[in-house]
Amino acid sequence: MLRFGLAVSRIAPAFTRIVEKINLWAQKFSAILVIPLLLITLYGSMMRYVLNRPPNWGTQVLMLLFIPAAVLGGGHLIALDEHVRLDLFTSKISPKGKAIVDIATFIFFFCFIVIFAWITTDMAIRSTVSLEFYWSAFKGPVYPKKIALALGALLILLGGVSQLIHNILFLLGKEERKKD
Repeated sequence: MLRFGLAVSRIAPAFTRIVEKINLWAQKFSAILVIPLLLITLYGSMMRYVLNRPPNWGTQVLMLLFIPAAVLGGGHLIALDEHVRLDLFTSKISPKGKAIVDIATFIFFFCFIVIFAWITTDMAIRSTVSLEFYWSAFKGPVYPKKIALALGALLILLGGVSQLIHNILFLLGKEERKKD
């Protein structure tokens, strides 16, 4: 049993470092997507309001880029405990109390994100296999945004597991709390 505990105490921090690096890469990629989002929005606005000729492809392209930009950064926020939360109940308790609450509520997060990952992965597989395209004038592919949703759900799940490990290691005295 002691060997198992030693193995876990070595593997867990390595796992969290790997997850945080993967999520950081995904977050940087999602940040880069903001640039074409801005340029396409600017172009569409200029065409619509200055020349009175709105592009018929603008909305679909924006959605194709916005979904990955929005979901791929989520895992990084979860893993670093930087996501938006309601601290109504935990603002007055100690860091150990917060870690206990986070561990206790992890099951709700886990159930939601596993179902979300399951559904989005199924959608992505079906869309990719059928090479789903928009039925509009744009005729662009739909499957990249569905793949991004599934990948984002997986990254958020990994980030949540990483945060759970951080909380457990903190309670065991093996790690300092990152922030409070």
